[in-house]
Amino acid sequence: MQSPKRRGKRRVSTNGSLSRIPVRLNVLMGIVVLMLGALGWRLATLQITDSAKYKTAVTSAESSVEQVNVQRGMIYDSTGQALVANKGSQAITYTKPKSITESEMYAIANNVGKYLTVDTKQLSTPNYATYYIQDPKRAKRVVEASGTTAAPGTDAYVNALRGYVEKHKKRFPLTDLQKNKAMIYQKMANSYALSTVYLKETDVTQQEIADIGERQSKMPGVKVGIYYTRDYPQGDAIKSLVGGTSTSKSGLPEDSVNSLLTQGYSRDDVVGTSYLEKQYESTLKGRRPVLKSQLIKMATRRKRPSIRVKLVIT
Repeated sequence: MQSPKRRGKRRVSTNGSLSRIPVRLNVLMGIVVLMLGALGWRLATLQITDSAKYKTAVTSAESSVEQVNVQRGMIYDSTGQALVANKGSQAITYTKPKSITESEMYAIANNVGKYLTVDTKQLSTPNYATYYIQDPKRAKRVVEASGTTAAPGTDAYVNALRGYVEKHKKRFPLTDLQKNKAMIYQKMANSYALSTVYLKETDVTQQEIADIGERQSKMPGVKVGIYYTRDYPQGDAIKSLVGGTSTSKSGLPEDSVNSLLTQGYSRDDVVGTSYLEKQYESTLKGRRPVLKSQLIKMATRRKRPSIRVKLVIT
């Protein structure tokens, strides 16, 4: 009599255990389904909603786009004769890398300054001071003179040293060679990332071209290029009709510098300043070719579009 009871109890225990297993499986399956659903939602977000953002991030990491200076458009009369053309001369240019530190630019400027002589009349006091404190020994001299307590390497430290040099410029002289290097540094520092500026656009000697050309691999961004000036095949008398242009040295006109900068111009770009040159600036400036450098298996490819601009006077 007792034996069947034990069997009955065993069956109840077994049935109770079996009845609890599906519940656990259901909970586990529910969790798995929720996780798969969350994973599917996340994948859909990455591939559909945020795909453009991540494609842009990947592209920007693998490629860079730089704008190249171009010659202005030519002006012709109704018979096809050139009234205004361009005359090119060899120049030394600098294309600022996408990411570069002041100390790296300082090193490049010092290297370039050994072989390139530029006009230092436009060296500004702030850039003079910035260049001066880039050298650790000179910076230490300024610290001792100023008595600044700011921590080295901080913005407050740099601003304190720069400001002190600006106020006491005569106490911290630079040699002519150092001023030459400081002027080159100023041109590099004032340029925008991936934009091209002229370090020297006129009176470049063959020796300077040879020296820079031989050492381009040690001067990132520095190249031998072409600087264009306006030429008048029919005589200079036509200038009174077509107007004039600015130069790389004079920079953008003061009365429109802010407006032109917002349109993508650089400070040393050549623009029309009067008459037809100014009136048809949007046409004559042309379109800058965009050099797109893309890293593909350690190889660099560049695409340069061919652009020609012509203005005909009828």
